[in-house]
Amino acid sequence: MPRQTSGKCCLVDCTRIHPRTRRLFFLHVGRLLLAGHFVAELADKLQNFNHWVRTVRDSGQPFPELEMVLVVLLLAVGTPLLVVGRHVPQAAAFLLLFQIPTTIFFEDTSYERMDSLSVCGGLLVIAYLYLEEGLPGGFGRLGIDSRSKTPDLLQEPLLADMEEGSGVFVTREAAAGSDAARISTNDSFATEHESESEAEEL
Repeated sequence: MPRQTSGKCCLVDCTRIHPRTRRLFFLHVGRLLLAGHFVAELADKLQNFNHWVRTVRDSGQPFPELEMVLVVLLLAVGTPLLVVGRHVPQAAAFLLLFQIPTTIFFEDTSYERMDSLSVCGGLLVIAYLYLEEGLPGGFGRLGIDSRSKTPDLLQEPLLADMEEGSGVFVTREAAAGSDAARISTNDSFATEHESESEAEEL
């Protein structure tokens, strides 16, 4: 079995992949895999609507037909939004409104409950990424929402400071600001050094 080294995968050196490419790959693939669960749920509820109405009625719920209509509406709104990556936090909220009651009232075994809770966890993670990281499809500290352009963090190439293996990535603007600060510091040091030399000569 090949030995893994820091920052590398077994078959691919991950440090050679552009940070933007890595970020978008994991984000979109993870979101689509999570959405697959709800695509299957929506298809099942539409194909077996009467069966699920009877199931809800047998569980003692007071309005089975109305509740199943609400379930289908939540899935029909949340699932397509999650698939295409638009209004993702809102989509996650709709799907959580479906998944949480399902976990409480209709999961019979511990395995089913834990499986359902895992899906809830995935929805919370994807909503957090879009809300807090300012990604398209959400709105976070960068002030980005689904109607605005791609944020500079994803649009602009990232510069990697990998000389000492730090793995710290900065934007062009941050790098430019750092260079300006370094130049200003060097100029101040040179001026001070010249002043000391003149004082020694006197």
